[in-house]
Amino acid sequence: FIKVTEIIQKNSCLAEWNNLVIPNPIPSPNFIESQQTYLQKKVDTSQFYNSPSKTRLKFVKKRNRSLERVNYFFKNRGFLSIETPTLVPSGGMEVYLNPFETNYIDHRGKSWQLQLPTSPEFALKKIMTEGTDKIFQLSRAYRNGGEVSKNHEPEFIMLEWYRAHATLRDIIEDTQNLVGTLAE
Repeated sequence: FIKVTEIIQKNSCLAEWNNLVIPNPIPSPNFIESQQTYLQKKVDTSQFYNSPSKTRLKFVKKRNRSLERVNYFFKNRGFLSIETPTLVPSGGMEVYLNPFETNYIDHRGKSWQLQLPTSPEFALKKIMTEGTDKIFQLSRAYRNGGEVSKNHEPEFIMLEWYRAHATLRDIIEDTQNLVGTLAE
C-alpha cells in the first residue's frame, strides 16, 4: 500500500503551497481609509452627463416604462399576452405593404420562402377564432419598400389588441384609458 502523505511529500509542484499565508478576509484600517479618500475625490462627470448617450438613455428608460405600462394595462384588464411567430409564410394581408423576405433551409436541404410580419393581425385573429376572449400583443413588425422617414422605420413595435363580443364603444374606451395611463 502507498500512503497518501508520501505522495504529497514527493510531489514537487506542491512545494510552493507550503508557506502560503491566507490573508484575513476583513479589510485592514489602512485599506478602508484609502477607499474613503478615493470616494471623496471630486471627479469631473460633465463629460458623462452632457453626452448624447445620456439623452438617449433617458428616452430608452421612458420607452421601457411605456412598454411596461402597456403590458400592465392590458393584463390588469384580463387580456392574455400573446407572442406570434416572427417568420411566417405570408407577412401580411395588405397588398400595399411590402414584407421582408428570406429563405429558410430545413434539415433535408429544402428551401422555404418565409417573410417577416408587417403586423401580428393575422396570427392574432387566428388565435381569437380558437375561443380566446381578450388578447393583446406588443410585437415587432417589419415593412420593406420605403418605410424609412422622419417618423417611420422598417422595424418597429406595434400594439394590437382584440376583444370578443366588444362594441366600438368598448374599443374607444380601451383606447382612451390606455392613452390616459401612458400620459400619466
